[in-house]
Amino acid sequence: IFSDNEWRTPPLSTLATKRAQPNPLSDPGLSTRPLQHNLRAQTTRLIGREWAVERLRQLLGCEEVRLVTLVGTGGSGKTRLAIHIANELVGTFAQGVWFVALAGLSNPAQVPMS
Repeated sequence: IFSDNEWRTPPLSTLATKRAQPNPLSDPGLSTRPLQHNLRAQTTRLIGREWAVERLRQLLGCEEVRLVTLVGTGGSGKTRLAIHIANELVGTFAQGVWFVALAGLSNPAQVPMS
């Protein structure tokens, strides 16, 4: 998802559009509705990934972006980063935020059943 240059440079201003955050103060229904998710609680802070978190916020805030895929070598922090941003944005999406673990799958045909 990020080139070497993108890891070292600030976000592009053209991607600065963010989806409006729900405001429980202006919409009382939001504050009483339980958040829909299956995310596990994070017991540690995410350190040193501020730029990646901001980039993901921007991408997930763009109406025309329907899918974001994190790729990289095993153990590089893709899952941790995804769960962090999902926890951060859990109240942003009306249908909730859902984590689907695909690491244990060996056959692509298993993906739809997951």
